[in-house]
Amino acid sequence: MMLTRIRITLLAFLLASSTGSFAQDKPGNESAAAPAAAATGASAKADKAAAYYHFAMAHIYEEMVSMYGRADYANKAIDEYRLAIENDPTSDYLNAGLAELYARTGRIKDAVLEAQDILKRDGNNLEAHRLLGRIYLRSLGDMQSGTQSQEILKLAIEQYEQIVRLDPKSVEDHLLLGRLYRLNNDLVKAESEFKTAVQIQPDSEEAVTALSILYNEEGDTSRALEVLNAFPEGARSAKLFAALGYTYEQNKAYKKAIDAYQKAVDLDHDNLDSGLKLYGSVERLQPA
Repeated sequence: MMLTRIRITLLAFLLASSTGSFAQDKPGNESAAAPAAAATGASAKADKAAAYYHFAMAHIYEEMVSMYGRADYANKAIDEYRLAIENDPTSDYLNAGLAELYARTGRIKDAVLEAQDILKRDGNNLEAHRLLGRIYLRSLGDMQSGTQSQEILKLAIEQYEQIVRLDPKSVEDHLLLGRLYRLNNDLVKAESEFKTAVQIQPDSEEAVTALSILYNEEGDTSRALEVLNAFPEGARSAKLFAALGYTYEQNKAYKKAIDAYQKAVDLDHDNLDSGLKLYGSVERLQPA
């Protein structure tokens, strides 16, 4: 118990001394922030010191939530965030922190509303778009197919379209958007996103295999093989050799499929799936 108190006291000290950067408005944001402050009746001069204090307290309670999992600590963290925002109402950093906390504690509706409020003030706020994107992805995974899931899918696509616009070099986000387009049966856009991911990071096996899988699904095994074989052989993992074996198999090139599966097994002896596929390909080549 004493150790916990020391830890929390130290955390409070460190946070109080290091949060000076979060609420400093960028020079270009002053004019945009002023109307928001006026609209909410907020004082033109925020009380930064009070905001820092409540922000630090919010983080202490968040730490205690992680340690003990108690809902009352989560509620206290939320209250501290709200007090911090009252003292610095135009800080998107504070609003984003509150939105993240809502999301982590299961208050999804509040998280969405908070993130949407940030985007009303600043449509280019990347973290707010990322938060909404993650929420919609999680909701999509929890839903069965139907009208509502299609609506959530479209909302997720909208957010990731904005994310790749704001962060065009993120391979992971291009891949996510490509997969969302695939779910939406928009294969042309899915291909474009996977190609972009490959262009950004040619040595990304995930991007290469995603593009090859799309071509296989379209029945274009030649293009799938072209994409996979462009990846340096010496850098290929068991996963990529398995994808290559599958593609050769779809192309009825069984000898090459066997060779690719064998290399996958050699690289990963525990890969039962590749082993079974290797056996299946061998069986197909046996005389009738």
